[in-house]
Amino acid sequence: ILKFNRRSISYTMVDKSKNNNMIDMTKFNNILHIDFINQEILVEPGVTMEKLFNETSKYNMVPLILPEFKFLTVGGLIQGTGLESSSFKYGQFNDVCSELHFVSEYTDDIIIAKKDNAYSDLYNGVSGSLGGLAILTAAKIKLRTISKYITLTYYKYTNLEEGLQKLESFYGDDIDFLESIVYSKTKMVIITGKSDVLKSNLNLTSMSSWNSEWYYEHVDNVTNNEIYYQDQFTRNDYVFRYDNGAFWMGKYATIKGYNLSLIHI
Repeated sequence: ILKFNRRSISYTMVDKSKNNNMIDMTKFNNILHIDFINQEILVEPGVTMEKLFNETSKYNMVPLILPEFKFLTVGGLIQGTGLESSSFKYGQFNDVCSELHFVSEYTDDIIIAKKDNAYSDLYNGVSGSLGGLAILTAAKIKLRTISKYITLTYYKYTNLEEGLQKLESFYGDDIDFLESIVYSKTKMVIITGKSDVLKSNLNLTSMSSWNSEWYYEHVDNVTNNEIYYQDQFTRNDYVFRYDNGAFWMGKYATIKGYNLSLIHI
């Protein structure tokens, strides 16, 4: 029996038998190779979103899907689920992996699973498996080019049904990111994002300072008296915009009386 031993990283399967071979996964956190021609990166499962972004952004690239929290790992997102604001184009995090490398728990063979090869069932079934199908050792992730700045456009709706219809209307538009925050029964904000150059006529909003607003507060505040608003973020601030304030979102919703929810499509 092969079993994970990942210190500080939880694993849902517990094997209490004494006859097992331990695999120490704590060092499986390396970036192995970047293919600039095919725009793909091969990484180990312990690589975090922050490490993945820091490496790819050196070359003005990011994964097609990059969930917004810095310390989520590649393995966790593949064997759990991972979405973000480019999911309306590309799906879940595991959908943008062209290869998944496993070691079989039963035969110790190395398996490379792809969407259309002999191990396609493993490739398609791994999402939500929580490591129960095989041990993930590496993943090849598709990349795309991105500018240093993201232009955000905010649309406020007081009628949720109307807002949802508008949200659906953005499918197929020339945008890179799409999401919505529902603050209450009478306030929904749709946010679209576009990879862009720096524009002097728009505010450059910072999420990096110790006193920066949390992102969902920023969205709420700029749309208090406006139904339409635009500003810009650096790509680093944008991709991790929820990281600082995520822990407090539930408390904020309770205090303010909001039914706060995030929609990614």
